[in-house]
Amino acid sequence: AMGGMLGVWKWVRDEGAAGEVRGQCEKRVRGSAFARLQKWRGERKLAQMKTILLSIVFAAIAVSAPAAIRKWTSADDASKSFDGELTGVKAEKATIKMKNGKSVTVPLDKLSQEDRDFITAQDKEKAEAAAALENADKAKTGEVAKALAGNTVKLEGKRLKKHDIFAEKAPEHYLIYWGASWCGPCRAAAPHLAEAYDADIASSKTVEVVHLSCDQDEAGMISFMKDMKFNFPGVPQGKWQKEKVFAAMAPKGIPNYKLLDATGKIIAEGEEAKTKAKELAHGKAAAETAAK
Repeated sequence: AMGGMLGVWKWVRDEGAAGEVRGQCEKRVRGSAFARLQKWRGERKLAQMKTILLSIVFAAIAVSAPAAIRKWTSADDASKSFDGELTGVKAEKATIKMKNGKSVTVPLDKLSQEDRDFITAQDKEKAEAAAALENADKAKTGEVAKALAGNTVKLEGKRLKKHDIFAEKAPEHYLIYWGASWCGPCRAAAPHLAEAYDADIASSKTVEVVHLSCDQDEAGMISFMKDMKFNFPGVPQGKWQKEKVFAAMAPKGIPNYKLLDATGKIIAEGEEAKTKAKELAHGKAAAETAAK
């Protein structure tokens, strides 16, 4: 129906119909087809957001999952084996789809230890992927995440490009760094932060470093991030200063470091903030931080 109405509208315009007729037609289209079109666009945007979250699950499985079809061996006789794909495990039994398309159900204790270890690993991966999806969803609701959403950029070559932290991570803690190209102490300290990030934090899914630029222009920010070899995202001065959570804790001097939890609570400052961030990235001090 929408296509039909849009077709009528195009015909009226192309054929140069009278203004009155065209006006009536446009009004009908706006009242029906356009309304449905806007609804569709909203649903598509929501679907795209869900796709980003689901990609975390698929990526977690795809990175470490072995080939779908593998060899399965009997626990009683190693000479007995067959090729197939694991499709499910229930009540201590594995369902395996063989190459001929038929499925067989085998008690786990009838499979080799290697097969049972494989199944255990698969279950662990699925559980971790599901947890990652849940954490990613929760991470986007925190005050820090809201302040960063749509504001973060990352250096690519000689330009700053928009960067979505949550497409790669589900941060529970943020090491916030204030610095600028014109600041001598910043230029002396920043390379150590860049090295620590690459070595200890970059691979973490729950800790992220964010540079809140104190340069007043983009050129200064680009120069600083490039010279210091920052591989983590940043936020231009004009944007982070408009976010209450960051403006409220803006330091009087730079360089400055603060470790925040997802709510914006300050966990540590200065050198302690960097140390704790590295520990959290390695899975340490999590219980201590939660206790506070």
